[in-house]
Amino acid sequence: MICNIDSDCDSNDIGKRIDVLKSAIPEDWTKTIQTEIHNRKNNRTVDINVNRDSKILDFKLCTTKQLYVMVVEKLYELPICYEKWKEIFDIEETELYRIWTIVNFHWKPSKMIEVDFKIAHHSIFTNTKLMKMKLIDYEECEICENEIESITHLFISCEQLVEFHQHIQEKIEILFENCNSDKMTLVVYEEIFMFGLTNTMKGVNVIFLNFMLSIARYCVLRRRNLVKNGQNNIDLIRLFSYTLKHYVVYFYEYLCKLKDMRKVFEKNFLSDNTIVQETNGVIVFNM
Repeated sequence: MICNIDSDCDSNDIGKRIDVLKSAIPEDWTKTIQTEIHNRKNNRTVDINVNRDSKILDFKLCTTKQLYVMVVEKLYELPICYEKWKEIFDIEETELYRIWTIVNFHWKPSKMIEVDFKIAHHSIFTNTKLMKMKLIDYEECEICENEIESITHLFISCEQLVEFHQHIQEKIEILFENCNSDKMTLVVYEEIFMFGLTNTMKGVNVIFLNFMLSIARYCVLRRRNLVKNGQNNIDLIRLFSYTLKHYVVYFYEYLCKLKDMRKVFEKNFLSDNTIVQETNGVIVFNM
């Protein structure tokens, strides 16, 4: 494989490196380099073919997109959660693809990203799941103490959430007041509460709407976890209002006063939004 070795080279080290290289390449290539001698000064061609959909293509003729798609197909597998959510909601798979942009929105607090990620993957450890894992011997909701705690019960259908959801719906209606009424009829509250609004709508601050809903989901889970750990039940609307105000004021101080990024704050929080307004350098909330 190597004809000439300089005196200052460690032949044993080179041999070890060659063995590592041989273990990483196809077996046919290994046989070739062990049986054939090629002088690097001689011109030679190497033919590389690509097997694409049972067709052999010349590597040089493949586009970057074709190669990228092939790599992604080898590495990417659809999450199981898609099938689970389609069983619960009448939702298209293409809609589910778009929720990851909302889940991983870059400036969202990490604790909200974590909750949204677990919801999207249908991996919240509800009492139903904990019982199946034999970690607890009950599956009833500890908030209402009446029904089985599934993920939809925890976030949507628990009777102790009725007043809270009415409050959230009122806020959503305020954010939609400048929107075309025909588009509003296409919005399913239960779906956007769980995943956020995946489409842009003229006259609606979708970024703030999804931020607000992310905080709402976080507060529902936090209240449930506090009760589950033996703490007293708390006022969920009050927790939500406090948490929303806390983070909006934080971003106002950070973006406007520390980073000179007022335009970003105005776009994300103030544009088409009567819930949050700035008056004389003070953030005012219509809660």
